Amino acid sequence: MLRLRHRQVGRCLPRTARSGRGEMAARLDEEDRQASVPVQTGGMMAEERKKIAKKTWREKRWYEVVAPPIFAGRVIGETPALEPSQLVGRVFETTLGDLIDDFSKSHIKLYFQIKETDGNRAITAFSGHEMVRDYVRSLVRRRSSKVEDVTRVRTK
Repeated sequence: MLRLRHRQVGRCLPRTARSGRGEMAARLDEEDRQASVPVQTGGMMAEERKKIAKKTWREKRWYEVVAPPIFAGRVIGETPALEPSQLVGRVFETTLGDLIDDFSKSHIKLYFQIKETDGNRAITAFSGHEMVRDYVRSLVRRRSSKVEDVTRVRTK
């Protein structure tokens, strides 16, 4: 099952601590650091904005993304959101091989769009499919003909 996770970004080293930099560059960096003043925007300092951003991420809930009934309602993955209404309209991509546990069908991409939410489950509808480009290129050979057939089929 695919779960989208937030990557925690570590602190960067100050420019003077990086290796391979000359003395002049280190001195210029030190002057820049002394000359810089925290800029106040929108009534809050940078540290306050950072705290607010972290708080909103922590408030997000994880919702299970569920495939439509034609795929037996299997769980596609999970996604975060502050409110269930923010999920509606999101499009998810998965392979048919992952969905039905058949590796031989992993060259077909399926697209699902969230239509509604029910508790912590996001219910999707099938919105399209395509074949992986590498697979299609492996089928095409030089100096050979290609025949395409478009037919209408009825699904459940």
